[in-house]
Amino acid sequence: MLEHALPRILSPNLGCPLILSAPDLSREGFEIVLVCCAQEWGSATFQVRAVPSFQDDGVSEFSLDLRERSEITEQGLPARFENLSETRFLISTTLRNALSDGKARFGRGQVFPVKSVDNNQIRRAGASPRPTLYDLQLLDNGRVLHTALHAICVCPESRTESRDVRFIHLTDLHVAARNDLMDLETNRTVTAYPPGQELTFINFNDRLRRFIHEANRLANSGELDFVLALGDLVDFVNQGLEEDRSGENNWQNCVDILTGGGREKSGHQNEGLRVPIFTTTGNHDWRPFPYPPTFNATTFGLAAEDLDEFDYLYASSSEVVGKRISDVQSKIVAEGSPILGRSWWGTAVGKGLSWFLNLRSRVWTRTLALAVKVLPGLLATLLAATGVGVGSFSKLEWGDLKNFILSQSKGIGLLAAALIVLAAVLVLGAALVLLRRIGDSLTEALREKITGLIGIESGVSGLLDYFLQVNPYFNYAFSFGDCHFILMDSGHDAMTCESFSDEGGKKIRPLKIRDNILGGSPESMAFYPPNECYPYSQIAWLESALKHIQERYRLVAPDAARPCRIIVGLHAPPANLSPTQRKKADAQRAGGGEDGLLLSRKWWGGYDIHYGTINHYVSQFFYLCLGFRESALLQPSGPGIDLVLSGHVHWNMEFRLAKPQSDNTGEWHPQVFYGDFSKMVEEGQGQGNRWWNPLLLQTAACGPPSAAAEKTPYYRPVHIDSTLTIRALHPVHVDVGALRTTEPRIGCT
Repeated sequence: MLEHALPRILSPNLGCPLILSAPDLSREGFEIVLVCCAQEWGSATFQVRAVPSFQDDGVSEFSLDLRERSEITEQGLPARFENLSETRFLISTTLRNALSDGKARFGRGQVFPVKSVDNNQIRRAGASPRPTLYDLQLLDNGRVLHTALHAICVCPESRTESRDVRFIHLTDLHVAARNDLMDLETNRTVTAYPPGQELTFINFNDRLRRFIHEANRLANSGELDFVLALGDLVDFVNQGLEEDRSGENNWQNCVDILTGGGREKSGHQNEGLRVPIFTTTGNHDWRPFPYPPTFNATTFGLAAEDLDEFDYLYASSSEVVGKRISDVQSKIVAEGSPILGRSWWGTAVGKGLSWFLNLRSRVWTRTLALAVKVLPGLLATLLAATGVGVGSFSKLEWGDLKNFILSQSKGIGLLAAALIVLAAVLVLGAALVLLRRIGDSLTEALREKITGLIGIESGVSGLLDYFLQVNPYFNYAFSFGDCHFILMDSGHDAMTCESFSDEGGKKIRPLKIRDNILGGSPESMAFYPPNECYPYSQIAWLESALKHIQERYRLVAPDAARPCRIIVGLHAPPANLSPTQRKKADAQRAGGGEDGLLLSRKWWGGYDIHYGTINHYVSQFFYLCLGFRESALLQPSGPGIDLVLSGHVHWNMEFRLAKPQSDNTGEWHPQVFYGDFSKMVEEGQGQGNRWWNPLLLQTAACGPPSAAAEKTPYYRPVHIDSTLTIRALHPVHVDVGALRTTEPRIGCT
């Protein structure tokens, strides 16, 4: 695939665009990140062209002059960031390993419009100018080599001069081609169980399309600048049990829905998103292969019996499925599953299963060999005892068995002794047959579960198409006026975690997979320092970005008023409660004060806020949110954070961090409060912003519903006005019924 992938523009791109005013674009241009084969680096004569992402915008394309190109060789963190945009020049180890191998080079280049960009490059909605999306084309001698979709957004000068910012937090899209296929087959090939009722399928793709319809309405009315789509963009990557290097996977489906490509406009009345979208990855984005939909049947609105009728491995032939299952089964028997092997009970199960299957194989093989050797002699003895004659059997060497029978015949008779031996052999044979059948049943059950294990395995290989088509970064930052956004990868499903009861010792222990994966709330590997995907600690990266903001505004103390807002976005939450503990917390805070419910950490009657969360070095993250380092708690060291936006758990939940007011020692711990803080902020209309303390806000899913948030698609609109007062923050949902009449589902009446 390498020769087809290069050269190309890595950034800006669909999931990491640039928002520029027309005057700033003409005066300052912008920087792009390129990747190309080594032999093209010095010889290619690249040009860049901006083409309207939507032909009906009524704007024209314009050419860009590529200047000052230089290679990106630095891989570690710089001593300091001069600008948050410099985070875009940190190429991940994963991307370098996937594309380089001595064949690719990464570079940065400054581009400027050949002619000044003016209001003729800005679309109008009604009588008002609105931000306009452009694709960037990379050309060589007039030939288009690559197109980066929705890469830049050109705004009228009045928009970027305003300090208002309006954006949407969106999470858990879970796009997959099978969603549309299952929707089409529901009530056709997939029938109700028990029969006689109409099935209603929840199509995650349709939920995203309906959100796009709503977002475009807001954009056209001037109420939306951009979208933060933070993780689980796809449900899984490949359609079947093979890695599809042609690019025809769920990343392509996601791109088509977001941009209105493919059959989206004609088949689903989806024109694509008209505002910039910034993305990060979630744990499902790391999953290469499909999981059985029966794992979470209720999220599709169907019973497991109904979903059993759908062949979710339709994209793979029976030979491929059989071979893949056999390969994984052999690996489990020989080595243990990569998932099972990460927990003590999984290791025991894997080793126990391996021992049983190997024992069964050895016993069966040796017994068959013994039977072949012994049974002919036994038969000859019986024939001789009955006077039939041994014939050719007399030439066989019966060995010890014949001597045993003859020695026992003095007391009970030769025939009786032979019959006893035969009965013993038959009983042994029956036991072996039963053993084999038990083993076959276990093997068949294992084969049924293997596809589930395959579906929850994680691997970075499936992210290559995300890097190339959507966003090449795990971690990056950008600014919009005086609002600064730090977006971070929260990693794949975790199999080990920190022990949060060891007072900061950060001991690592295995997780319970039943609760973690199969229970529906996987924990995440984010902030784990020895991460092979990027050559730096995420905590160090975050601290460096925060340090730049502190120096830019000359901030002295984290609790002082500051002329900016700092928002961190990631997929997995840093704090969460289990469903049981959430009910308990809701009951305790009913009628309580506006400060929220302080979640105590005591062993009995306390709260565990680490259910389905980031589970490595969260304490360091909490202290940075409050403007401190964990290693030096007496002296503020950073600006702190206003909002942390996350998803993952498919419900709306809100926390507030605070430093204990009465504890000025070097051993204080962050306090965590539970409440409906976004509603309090909105109702306060600025007064609620007297809390500097950071808010940790989870937003329910765009796609899959949950018992606590059924009315998908959910999103969280955020409005920060020119005084940096937060005016809108509470999550809402799109009225699906109202949109259904304007966006009929293909194949449905």
